[in-house]
Amino acid sequence: MKTSLPSTIVAICVCTCFVISATTADPLSGFCPLAEAQDSLDETTAVDFSDAEELSKEVKRLGARLIKIVADDKQPPESRVKAARLLGELKFAPAIPTLINNISLVDRSLDGISGSEGDPLVCLIALQSFGNAAVPQIVDAYLDEPDPIKNVSRNEDIRRHLLLAAIGGGSTSRVATTHYLGLSARKDKRITPAKTKEWNQYLGQ
Repeated sequence: MKTSLPSTIVAICVCTCFVISATTADPLSGFCPLAEAQDSLDETTAVDFSDAEELSKEVKRLGARLIKIVADDKQPPESRVKAARLLGELKFAPAIPTLINNISLVDRSLDGISGSEGDPLVCLIALQSFGNAAVPQIVDAYLDEPDPIKNVSRNEDIRRHLLLAAIGGGSTSRVATTHYLGLSARKDKRITPAKTKEWNQYLGQ
């Protein structure tokens, strides 16, 4: 039985391979297992499920490699930034904890560019792309004490504020507050009056 592989998945994966291979100095250079698919797959090509399953495996392998790059502060900053952006574009759910742990990672490539609004916080932006799916882990990270090894921010206040910013507003904010209140109702010891006050100030509850 055959079906059409969703064109959006193919486009994302092929585009991802192209972008991460563009810089020869990048640790991802030359890693493009999906490049050959560009010639054989398009919106109308019929493929069997084995092709789709193989593509899914390639995305998982790529995502795992991108996670390692973001988590490794010995990697070139531009490589970590690129990997974080791609994880957000792919909405690769296993990356959420790593993006949270590196939430203060910034893209310095825009320094000095006229009209720039500042250094984009690439992990924060990537987390926002997950929408409600990332909310429970972000809330838990907000309540947890920072890991002195994994937390890249030296300022705990900044870390918490960035996590709240990653939640944003609208429906995501409502989902986050529902989760927060649920933990509070269960007498979660991580919830303090100071954190609740800060939460209400940022999310307008």
